[in-house]
Amino acid sequence: MSNNGDNKIKRRPFEIPMGGAGNAARSFGPSVASLNRRLDGGIAPKYIDPALGKAQSQALADREMGVPASYIEARIEDTPLDGSGPIVLHVDRPEPILAVLERAPPRAEFLAYLVIASAGLPLLGLMVALGKHDLRSREGLTQFMRSLAQVTARSGSERVLGDRASLAHRGQEAGVRREFIAHFERNLPRFAGGLELEDAPITLTRGGMAAEAVIVLSPAGVWRTPSELERGLADHATVPLLRGSNLVLIEPNTAGALRIHSARLRLSDGALSVGGAVLPGQRGLMAALPGAAGRATEALARSMTLTAEWSRFNGVATSD
Repeated sequence: MSNNGDNKIKRRPFEIPMGGAGNAARSFGPSVASLNRRLDGGIAPKYIDPALGKAQSQALADREMGVPASYIEARIEDTPLDGSGPIVLHVDRPEPILAVLERAPPRAEFLAYLVIASAGLPLLGLMVALGKHDLRSREGLTQFMRSLAQVTARSGSERVLGDRASLAHRGQEAGVRREFIAHFERNLPRFAGGLELEDAPITLTRGGMAAEAVIVLSPAGVWRTPSELERGLADHATVPLLRGSNLVLIEPNTAGALRIHSARLRLSDGALSVGGAVLPGQRGLMAALPGAAGRATEALARSMTLTAEWSRFNGVATSD
């Protein structure tokens, strides 16, 4: 039998389990429809959410845009996942992300998104793109979610995006959403094509600004010194880092608290600068200044190094 080449083999839609059908899922709707048209065979999201009617509503909204979506009213962490396609998580707390990371197949691929609100910081957006071979990054993300779960307030979504949210955070939500959508649109087609991912495995946007790579350090009994942070970066970096890159270092401790450090690999020499440039002779200056002036200078030095410290007494709120 001859084949004139006119009949192409039609691919099955790329099936994607989507954990959560709330704010992020709704904002992703147009992107899902666009990717369904662009990718060979299209995509078939399966929304998984325990809230009555949520997953069904999102699946119906997708179908109206021509996307062959389905749904299950269940918790993503209780749903069997075979790892055949990337698991997309846009849930409102770290615990479901942690549970799925711990029970999904070893080579499962992930896209995950979480909004984090902390007093004194811009609205933070966590973005994850883990491929089959990103095993060390998966371990780091698991540790981060375990620590974050211990400092996340219950029913915190209203403090992130609702009426109880700060005006500054509400104004930054649109920028964080844009970063989420762009990350999803960059990386999902690469999962579908079996290509190397565009982004670092774990990234963070501050108020919608350009995303920065996140490095998760192993838990320690005491907080690390700046020199120990630099050694920790060398030990825990899971992807090559370029000079001039901004980074976020996640430093959990064994007591359930964690610190978030702003850092940069200096363009000139590749050295790690934590929290900004350190003034030469700073320790001598602090020793020479008496009383309140010395304490103020010391506080300034700490503020340059430390972005945030989260604990049960200074917790955070999260949302999808």
